[in-house]
Amino acid sequence: MQIFHSISGPSEGYPVLATYAQRRNNYYRHSSSFGPKQSSGRFATVVVRIRSSYDNRRFHLRYRDAVTGLGVPLSTNRSNENAVSDRCGDELLLAYPTLNSITSPGYPREYGNSLDCKWKIVSDDVCNDDVIQVNIHALSLEDTYDHLVFYDGETELSPVLRKLSGNKKQEVIIASGQSMLIEFKTDDTAPGRGFHLTYFRTIATPSISDPVTTKVTKNMAEMVADFMSTTPHSVVFFSKDGGIIQQDVRHTLAVTKAKVSIESEPGVKVDGFRASLVITDPTSQDFGVYKVAVKNAFGVSESVVFLKSGYSVPVIENYTVFPGNATIMVKFSSDPNFKVEWYRAQKLLTARHDLIMSTEVYQSEDENKFTYAANLIGASPIEPVYGDYKCVIRNDVGAAEIYIHLGFPDTELPKLLITPSSVEMNDDVMTMSVNFDSNIAYPTATWYHGNAQIEASEKYRLALNRNGINSSDWLSSGYPISESLANVSDAYQYPSLGGDRTSTHPNANYTATLTISQFTPEHFGSYLVVLENSAGKANHLIDVTTPEVFPYATCNQGGTIQLACNVTSCSDVSLSWIHSVGDVVIRKLPGNQDEAINTLTIPVCIYADAGTYTCVGTDQETGSDVVINHDKTTLAVGSVPVLMEPTVAIQADLILIEVPFYAEDVRRITWYRNGERISPSGRDVIDTDPSYVNVSIHGIIKRLSGHMTSIRVFSPTVERFGIYKVTITNDMGSSELNIDAGNPEYASPVTSSDIRVTYDGSSALLSMTFTSYFPQSSVKWYFKGIEVREHHPANKYVIQTNSSNQVHDSDQSVRTKVTMSSTLTVTCLKEEDYGIYDAVVSNQAGKTVVPVRLAESGLGVPQLVSELVINKTHSMAEISASFHTPSGYREISWLKGGMALNNSSAKYHIVNEVVDMEIFTDGETVERTGVITRLDVTSLTDQDYGLYTVQIYNEFGMTDNSIMLDKECT
Repeated sequence: MQIFHSISGPSEGYPVLATYAQRRNNYYRHSSSFGPKQSSGRFATVVVRIRSSYDNRRFHLRYRDAVTGLGVPLSTNRSNENAVSDRCGDELLLAYPTLNSITSPGYPREYGNSLDCKWKIVSDDVCNDDVIQVNIHALSLEDTYDHLVFYDGETELSPVLRKLSGNKKQEVIIASGQSMLIEFKTDDTAPGRGFHLTYFRTIATPSISDPVTTKVTKNMAEMVADFMSTTPHSVVFFSKDGGIIQQDVRHTLAVTKAKVSIESEPGVKVDGFRASLVITDPTSQDFGVYKVAVKNAFGVSESVVFLKSGYSVPVIENYTVFPGNATIMVKFSSDPNFKVEWYRAQKLLTARHDLIMSTEVYQSEDENKFTYAANLIGASPIEPVYGDYKCVIRNDVGAAEIYIHLGFPDTELPKLLITPSSVEMNDDVMTMSVNFDSNIAYPTATWYHGNAQIEASEKYRLALNRNGINSSDWLSSGYPISESLANVSDAYQYPSLGGDRTSTHPNANYTATLTISQFTPEHFGSYLVVLENSAGKANHLIDVTTPEVFPYATCNQGGTIQLACNVTSCSDVSLSWIHSVGDVVIRKLPGNQDEAINTLTIPVCIYADAGTYTCVGTDQETGSDVVINHDKTTLAVGSVPVLMEPTVAIQADLILIEVPFYAEDVRRITWYRNGERISPSGRDVIDTDPSYVNVSIHGIIKRLSGHMTSIRVFSPTVERFGIYKVTITNDMGSSELNIDAGNPEYASPVTSSDIRVTYDGSSALLSMTFTSYFPQSSVKWYFKGIEVREHHPANKYVIQTNSSNQVHDSDQSVRTKVTMSSTLTVTCLKEEDYGIYDAVVSNQAGKTVVPVRLAESGLGVPQLVSELVINKTHSMAEISASFHTPSGYREISWLKGGMALNNSSAKYHIVNEVVDMEIFTDGETVERTGVITRLDVTSLTDQDYGLYTVQIYNEFGMTDNSIMLDKECT
């Protein structure tokens, strides 16, 4: 298949002039013949597509440059919006009876700057009297600086017909002859979209609009003809039966300027004239065929009109509206050939089940006049039936119309459903509500206090609800969005209107609410709410009386407040007060009564004064209770935060401090540690959550809604212990609390100690090494309750205690752990020197007694069961020893060349295993619990060989043993 396109423009995006196709030997065309085609501008595009293997793939065409307007005419379409002209220069264009177009260069894109384009249009036939007419379809130029000028001739010296700039609507320009010059000039800034116009030649004689209109009434007949003329008209006349109608007392001829329609551009009106002939009190001889003629320099144009006798145009006499049943009746007179049309919102109505249309003869006076009544009746009327209507009466000659408003009946005013209206006071909020129904959608409620209208604000909140749905959500809940009968929502069913309204439709229930926050005595009095719908307004008065007890009161901490209870009664009433918080009575207060008023004065407000105060009345004659309608007031006390007893929990890996508090409007909570502000982090986690707290209110504990602030300190180090402080701030001020979270090790004078007993001939050394957070510690030794003094008469004792004076003890909350030691040397050992020695350590934390046992050398100390044994392989050596001790061992140490070994090195591995073993003592074998200690030396090198020693400690002393590890041992 082969397809051939010719396109009017530089690419395939422009209009197609013609499309041809070929299938085998059958030729057919899509849009036009194979005749010549002409593009609308400087460019033309030819597209050939071959979609088969057919061999006969040939085409032949010729092209040439042609003057615009010559040869093939442009499309006969009145407007070619896609046309693009790229020519700008002196061009000669021929005007044919059919339309041709001119556009600005690049249209509809923006034209260029500094253009000076001219188009000279001349008639293609100089042998007639036609003139040039230009129709402007679109014009958008830079205002003031870019112009489109039309000259009534071929040069710029010809008279200017029009000079256009800016944006213009459709317009018609007509030359007086067979030529016109169009000039387009632009400056060098701000181009516009350009213009699009069409031109053609048209007759020069006057053009009379068709048809000529007529209007006939009982006392007048009128004929009106619109016309236009390219040159001034010289004569305008009406004629009948060959005779020209002369102006006299019954015939009035007038010619006035008017906007008239033109045949070439329907819907466009241009400057023209209107000729009218009015005949007063027409008779039968005045009716018949008339001619209207207009003459100018080029000739005469005529049009024929038939003036029909009788009351051809309907006359509407009056109308009546019946809102109760939604009925309109229009009385009119007309000849019998008429039609009645009803319109609503510019739409023609048709009869249906809920809308009845009828016409009946209302009265007949004579044979030439008929009076009718046109009726529009809403069956079971609902709201959309009401509104604005137009009634049009048409007959063969003319039409009459009238606009009618069908208003709602007075019975459809908003109606109160519950009386009296509700008035509620809660603390400092007063709420008034009015429940009403409105069968008409979108009612409104306007509130007044005195003569002042209440506007919505932070103090005043206005609400209007339908079945509990606020007005802001009506549309989303299916409320009607239009009065059109075709747009009735499923969720909202229009209630029926009219009738006695004995029942309320569910969709008609509305509640108007006025809420006043922080009201004062000035807000009592009369309120007016105006309920309004499309039927009118309904006013409702609400009287808000001053209560016996004002519903709320406020007092700041340290201030003074007076509460008053005013009870008017015919008998003597004794008044007093009950202070309660929730359902708990806190105290009973007498107040100060002066006649009917009891005043309770709180001289200095504190947080515990907040709560509910109830005024209680007792009839003094009968002793019975007196009913007080508004007997309660709520007292709010503004106070600084009230902080309760904290809890402190200190664990090995956590410090948890919790502080319950009671406060309003907390603004800031700050934690401190040892005087430094704490910034929350992964180790210091600060939280504040709502919590119930136990508050003391005038001696009564009440559980109230408060808060709990806490800090969690994870993996606490020494510097994170100490004095914590929390500061809580609200609008009234700040409260703070100090909490002691000291290091628990600070409570003990000695945190750890190490005891060693060694022997040197006849002397024994009792050594105690200990750690403490108090460097100013003293050590005293006692034996059998008697202090051991260094200056013994026999020089038996020597005491050496190291000094820690180099550590500054400033008694801070954060302390530094220090290590100290004390050694007691007992010389010239005797039997009476053996026993328990007490080392007493004293410092700021108190005293601690560390007992040290001194026994005979070797007695009670660990006993080796066997000497050290070595098991050696190629790369590892195991050294082991077995021992037992009656009191268990305290420490086992392995040394090599005097250096201690431990498991922290990959080279050495120490294992101590408790086992049962048999021991030969005192001539017999007994079972004892012993210990096998092993040292594994891995990856042996030359450096690993040498002397190894094991030391075993218990409370009686130490036993050691050594062995040599060399390369030859096995």
